Amino acid sequence: MTTLTLADIKQMTKDIITPAEAAQVIGCDPQWIRLIAQDDPERLGFPAIIIRSRTRIPRLAFIKYMEGELAYKKDQGIKDENLSACNYCGWEVDRNWMYCPKCGKPTGTANGKKG
Repeated sequence: MTTLTLADIKQMTKDIITPAEAAQVIGCDPQWIRLIAQDDPERLGFPAIIIRSRTRIPRLAFIKYMEGELAYKKDQGIKDENLSACNYCGWEVDRNWMYCPKCGKPTGTANGKKG
């Protein structure tokens, strides 16, 4: 099976994608998306729908997220003092996050919270 890309997600016609589909684009474990969506949805960066143990993601909102509305841009700097940049990929991350949602690596900025 080939890995989904953002272009593949854009070409889909369905309104909702799964954590497994989103994780392929982000490059992380789908379980990470499920856990964060249930535990602390604001940290996820895009909206998620939780129905019992199921997690679903609005496709268009995910596309907007991936197109950089929350992306860290080195030339702009970080304006929110609660935010930092991932040491590996440069994405904007909350200082309390242990792992980057983009690359999945430790951020090096966590204050001991799960992420």
